[in-house]
Amino acid sequence: MKFTELFSNAKFVTASKKSVNPQMRGSFYIDKANENTEIIICGLGYFEFKINGKKVTDDLFTPAASNYHHFDDCYCYKSFGEEMSFRIYCMKYDITPYIKEGENLITAELGMGWYSVMHGERRNMNFGELKLCYKITNGKNEIYSDGNIKWREGPIYDTNFTEGEKHDYLKADYCDGWENTDYDDSLWAYTTEVKAPESEYYIQDFNSDKIIRTVYPRLISETEEWRLYDLGETVTGWPIIKCDTKGEKVLVRMAERIKENVLDISYLHGQHFEFTADGSCREYHPKFTFGAFCCVEVSKNAELLRVDVIHTDLNETSEFICDNETLNWFHEAFIRTQLINTHGSIPSDCPHIEKRGYTGDGQLTSETVMLMFDAKDMYKKWMGDIADSQDKNSGHIQYTAPYVESGGGPGGWGCAIIEVPYSYYKIYGDKEPLYKYFDNMRRYFDYLEAHSEKDLVVSDQPGLWCLGDWCAPSPLHGTLPLIPAPLVNNYFYIKSLNRMVEIAAAIGKEEYIEGFKKVAEIKKAALVREYYDVNTGNFAENKNSANAFMLDIGIGDERTLNNLVTSVIRRGTFDTGIFGTDILTRILFEKGFGKLAIDLLTTEEAPSFNYMMKKGGTTLFEEWFGHRSLCHPMFGAVARYFYYYILGVRQKETSAGFNEVIINPVYCDKIRKVSGKVKTDKGDIKVEIDRKLKFTINITIPEGIKATYIDELNNEIKLNAGRTSFALRKPPEFYSYYEKLKPRVTFAKDI
Repeated sequence: MKFTELFSNAKFVTASKKSVNPQMRGSFYIDKANENTEIIICGLGYFEFKINGKKVTDDLFTPAASNYHHFDDCYCYKSFGEEMSFRIYCMKYDITPYIKEGENLITAELGMGWYSVMHGERRNMNFGELKLCYKITNGKNEIYSDGNIKWREGPIYDTNFTEGEKHDYLKADYCDGWENTDYDDSLWAYTTEVKAPESEYYIQDFNSDKIIRTVYPRLISETEEWRLYDLGETVTGWPIIKCDTKGEKVLVRMAERIKENVLDISYLHGQHFEFTADGSCREYHPKFTFGAFCCVEVSKNAELLRVDVIHTDLNETSEFICDNETLNWFHEAFIRTQLINTHGSIPSDCPHIEKRGYTGDGQLTSETVMLMFDAKDMYKKWMGDIADSQDKNSGHIQYTAPYVESGGGPGGWGCAIIEVPYSYYKIYGDKEPLYKYFDNMRRYFDYLEAHSEKDLVVSDQPGLWCLGDWCAPSPLHGTLPLIPAPLVNNYFYIKSLNRMVEIAAAIGKEEYIEGFKKVAEIKKAALVREYYDVNTGNFAENKNSANAFMLDIGIGDERTLNNLVTSVIRRGTFDTGIFGTDILTRILFEKGFGKLAIDLLTTEEAPSFNYMMKKGGTTLFEEWFGHRSLCHPMFGAVARYFYYYILGVRQKETSAGFNEVIINPVYCDKIRKVSGKVKTDKGDIKVEIDRKLKFTINITIPEGIKATYIDELNNEIKLNAGRTSFALRKPPEFYSYYEKLKPRVTFAKDI
C-alpha cells in the first residue's frame, strides 16, 4: 500500500545533521490508557524502540531488509538502466500494556544496516539518511511522528554491516536515563521532517531475528594482550563483554577457526567490535549488526561473559538420525549452517563476508529448507524480494535479493524466480506463488534469450560474471570449475522450461506448454551440438561431472550414464561445485546407484563432507577444502536426499504437499539403522529402519495421505493410516555397483 494509507499524516523524521546512530525522543498524550493502543513504526535502516522506558518487543534487525526505494547511484540502474520494484516493511505492535494516562514517551535508536553505508563501498547500498516514522492509534485518536521529536548522537561512531561496529560511551553519558519520562532533553536538537520514500509499504508478517539461545564460551588461552575463548561451534550473534574501568578501549575480534590455540586471522573476515567503556556496570555488545564465529578474542582489559546466538526464529520440523557418523554430522551441520544464514527471513550465502541473499545458493537449497523447517513465511518474503529484484525491462533477475551489487550468473542464480515458487508448491501444496509470479517467470526467459548465441546462454550484463558451477574443485586455485559455463547456464534454461511445463499445467495455463517444450528441445539440441562427443557419449569430457547435468534434463545415452558412474567409482570423491554436487547426488539415486551415492556422501577421501568434519567444522564450507568461508549452506542442498532415499520418503511425480507418497528406502552396508520424520500439514510421516538387530521397518502415515511401500523385491504395498511394521530380509552381500553398468565395465579390483 501507499505510505499515506498506512501512516496517514505521520512524517518521516531524520537527524538535523548526518548521523550513523541517532537516538530519538518523542512525547505523546493519552486520554484513556485502558483503550487498545497500537503502533505502526518504521525506522530505516534498523531500529529499536521503547515506550516509557520499556521494550515492547524482542525483535531484532527490524524492519527486514528489502529493495527499499530507488536511488540514482544504484549500480544496476546507473550501469545498465535496470528498474526494479521497491517495498519497505513496517512493524505493528500492541502497546496497550506500556502506556499510561497523560504524558507518554517513545524513544528509538537507529542503525544503518543495509540501508545506508558509512564508507561508500562500491558493493554496498546507500539509500540515504536514517529516518523514523510512526503512527499510534488509541481508540479513535491517532498520534503522528513529526519534527517535534528530538535527537542526539548515539554511541556508535563507525560501522560496517558486514564487519562490525565501534562505540564510544564517553561521548555522552549513555547511562543518563534518556529513555525515562523525567529525563531533561532540553539540550537535544530537533529532528527534520523529510519526504517519505516512494515505495510500497507492508506490515512485516514474517519472523524477525531474535536472541534464540545463549552459549557460554571456554577460555582456552591468554597472552599479555588477549584472552581467547572457544564456543565449540560456529554461531551468529553478539559477544557480550564486561569492562568496569572508565575510559578503557576494548578490542574484540571474532573468527571462524582456532589454530593451535590462536585465533586464525585467515578466517577473521574483518569481524570486530570496539568500544570505549564508561565505567558503568553495563554489558557491551554490537547493536545493529552481528558476527559469525566460533571463537572470540578480547583484549586483556575486559572479559567475555557469554554469546547471544541470533538469527531468524525458524523452527525445525523434520528429523533424521542414523548410525553413520558422517551423515549425522552433515545433517546437524546443515541445520546449524542454514539457521545462522537466515536473518530478516532472508537466506544468505554466508553470515560474515557478504551476508547477502544470493539467488544461486537460495534457490538451490530452497526445497531442502522447506522440507526441514517451517519456512513458509520466510519464503513468501524472499519470493517477493526476488520478484522485486527483476529488471522491469529485460527480465533480468539479480544475483542477490534484496539487491546488492554482487556476482553470479544468469542460469543458476536467475532461475530462483522459477525454482523457489516451484519448490514452495511441491513441498507445501500451495499454488498461490505460481499464479503470482507466472509472468515474472516468463519474462526471465526473455533475458536468457537476449544473452544467447547459437541457442546457448553465453553472457550476462556487460562486465558482470557469467558463472557456471561455482566452487568446483580444479587445479586452478582450487575453486575455478572446468565445466563450461554455457553448458551450466543452458542446463538451467532447460530445467526452468521443464518446471514451467509443470507449473502451467498446475495453474491452468496449458496454452503455454507447447511453447515451453519447443524451446527446451532447441536448447537441448544446442548442447548436443556444442558439447556431445559421439565417440565417447560424454558431454564436455565429463569435466566436473558434466554428464550429470545433461542426464538430469534428459540428454545423453547409455554411455553417458556409464561414463559418469565409472568416473565417480574411480575418483571416489566429489568433483562438483555449488550446483553439480546436488545434481550428481540426485542422478545417482534416481538412476539406481543409491549405494554409490551414499558412498560418495560418506567417503573419507577429500574433497568430501567427512573432510569438513575431520577439520573440526560445525558448519558446511563454501569451498571443499575450506579456503574461504567455513559457513555456506549451498552444499547442504543434498540433505533432502537423506529423507527421499535413505528414509525413502518421497512424493509421487504428480503429488504436491505430500498428498501422495512412496516409501522406498535405499539399503546399504554403511547404514544399518536410521529413523526420521517428514512434517506435512496432515501430520508427520515417520520411518524407522533397523537392520542391526530387529530387521524391521516401521512406517507411520497420517490420515489423508495416500502411501505405498515398495519393499526389497520391488513389491508395491498400499499403506493405511497409522503405524505399520514389515520384516526385512537379513542383509545379503550387496551387489557391486559395477554390475549395474551397461555395457559391462571391468576394473582391476573386480578381478
